[in-house]
Amino acid sequence: MTLTLIISKLCQPSQLEGLISFIAGKGCTPTEASPVNPHPADKIAGVSHLILFYRNVFSYLTEQMSQGVPPTESLEIWCHEAECILDIYRRNRRGTSLISQEEALHGPEECKLLLQDRLGRAICTAKSAPKALSSSPENLKHLSYSMLAAAAVTRHSEAQSLLAELEACSLPFKKLAEPEVNATYHAVSEQLREKEEQLNEAQSGKEALKRQLTKVEAAHTDSLSAATKEIDVLAAKLLDVQEETEKLILARQERDSVASENSQLVDQLLSAQEELEQRFSSYAKLGHEKDAMETRLAEFSGQVRSLEQKLELKRKKLEVIQASASWKAAAPLRLLTRPFKKKTNEERSTQQQVALVRASDLFDADWYLVSYPDVASSGISPEEHFVRYGGFENRLPGPAFNTSVYFSRYPDVSEAGMNPLVHYLKFGAEEQREIN
Repeated sequence: MTLTLIISKLCQPSQLEGLISFIAGKGCTPTEASPVNPHPADKIAGVSHLILFYRNVFSYLTEQMSQGVPPTESLEIWCHEAECILDIYRRNRRGTSLISQEEALHGPEECKLLLQDRLGRAICTAKSAPKALSSSPENLKHLSYSMLAAAAVTRHSEAQSLLAELEACSLPFKKLAEPEVNATYHAVSEQLREKEEQLNEAQSGKEALKRQLTKVEAAHTDSLSAATKEIDVLAAKLLDVQEETEKLILARQERDSVASENSQLVDQLLSAQEELEQRFSSYAKLGHEKDAMETRLAEFSGQVRSLEQKLELKRKKLEVIQASASWKAAAPLRLLTRPFKKKTNEERSTQQQVALVRASDLFDADWYLVSYPDVASSGISPEEHFVRYGGFENRLPGPAFNTSVYFSRYPDVSEAGMNPLVHYLKFGAEEQREIN
């Protein structure tokens, strides 16, 4: 088996010399020992197994703070190193063993047992107890820095995430249960030692004991092979579980994104409903106003018909009076009773305009009287009323001529102070101006 040993640049190699020598002394000579930052991918590709020591964030921050380095700067360095280590681990999950320097130093015998199970090598360990922290001033100061380091990591989400992933991928210290294969091996070794003692006393049973030892070693080899296969199967299942966990995390993120989009769509829908309700309310109000205007229009239409009927009766009466002999006989007297006045230029101009309007097909006297009932009570003819007042009040002379349109389209007419229809008859018709 080709081993590569990598030690993080944040670790303290001098404290790991015992473990490094132990691994090298058991026939697993490391091919390389260098800082991570970063480890060349081409040198990792051909390695069957990789042992990688890294530094715990709490221990590293405690050491740096005791040297006067700010915790924020130390956290940045540690996070970068942790990302490099995890990148190496992700490239070769099955063939990489992550080991925390602090856990390895705290329990070297447990570290050796874990490496034995991981690498499939029988390694005898010497038990050693972890050192207890004394109450000296120097150790109390170290404890204070440790508490400050824990507080800094608690406020740094990236460091917490990287530490959790490193611990999840590392060898399981303090959870080591000695495999059944190891127990069998120690039992067989004990039996072998007993048989060797018996062999010194009785040379006659030597060959029998050798055959029995050969059988036991064969059984042990088979058991060890079966255990190795089982470990490989469990490791494959663990990788599958990790991949499934990553998929679940991605699915949860997508679900949260969809939920956010749905919430935005609901808000837009509620806004559209409110706007629609406002428009429906506005339409209902307009409908009521329309009904009221239609009612008023019907009333005005009735009044117009009533006035038309009255006007027709008066016109007939006037025609009867004008056709009577007494009216015709009194004509000379009416001429004599009129006051003699000399018409001014303005009056002559007005009369000329009245005559021009009366002669035009665009002026409809009957339509004008029906459309504007107040003209009948003014005491002047509809033509004169339009020339003097109606044209400037945007009243229409008939359905074929739109006064307001003519004024708005040709502002020079209103600036000249001319009646719109009079202007059209004198100038607009020749200039081909529009009247609607």
